[in-house]
Amino acid sequence: MDILWITSGWVGTIVVTICCIIVTVKCIWMLGLPYAMLRSVDERGWSIFPLIEFIPLMCAVFVSWTIGLTGWFSPKSIGVTGFVLITLSYVHFILVLIVVGFVRSRRK
Repeated sequence: MDILWITSGWVGTIVVTICCIIVTVKCIWMLGLPYAMLRSVDERGWSIFPLIEFIPLMCAVFVSWTIGLTGWFSPKSIGVTGFVLITLSYVHFILVLIVVGFVRSRRK
């Protein structure tokens, strides 16, 4: 069976949309994660697992390129927007934890 049916018309557009939604939801999760970590009273491990963002992003870019989408769903637009969202969510995550660590160390 040929896998290129994924890259045909509306099926490809649905695949791209679902991949973009996964990336967006994971970025939103990363924006809230440091605050959830700070509010947590129990000691437990937290997973940030960046592949959940990058694999769907690369799939969306590939399928978009294959079926020739344009506009907001062009490969360049998806790639740049996704990369910026992912980078900003991780920068926010790190900055919140640095600031909170600095504030907590000053209180001691």
